[in-house]
Amino acid sequence: MEDCVEGLFVTKVLAGPVAALLTLALIGCAESATPLELENARVRLPVPGTDKSVAYFDVTNTTAAPITLVSASSNGARAIEFHTMIRDGDMMRMRRLTEVEIAPGATVEFAPGGKHLMMFGVTELGAVVEIVLTDADGVEYAHGFRTFSATGAQ
Repeated sequence: MEDCVEGLFVTKVLAGPVAALLTLALIGCAESATPLELENARVRLPVPGTDKSVAYFDVTNTTAAPITLVSASSNGARAIEFHTMIRDGDMMRMRRLTEVEIAPGATVEFAPGGKHLMMFGVTELGAVVEIVLTDADGVEYAHGFRTFSATGAQ
């Protein structure tokens, strides 16, 4: 149900059919309230003198259908791209991904040495950076990513 209201609280008892319809609508929302769950979301602070950074997270598709992520954005960066690392002979090379599909019930890891969000034109970042992931249907998923130092723990 696309028109679910997250965090809706009913404070008055509704009588008759209106209450029944509202209850059914809220039950339908319970299944699809969070189609994507993000955990361990973090952004590395840029190395001094640079404006590039990287973000990592684990994302789980809680629905019965695949979800394809096609873009990411943040007020803290001019542009964000999906990237992965691949082995090319003896070298590891970074490659841009146009999309990332998450199968039903699957978790995709964005981690060092693998998939990650490459951030360009990074501006001043606070303790938490909001990044918005957008799927192929135009649905946006905003999430707070904590920042960490390039020399500190992740």
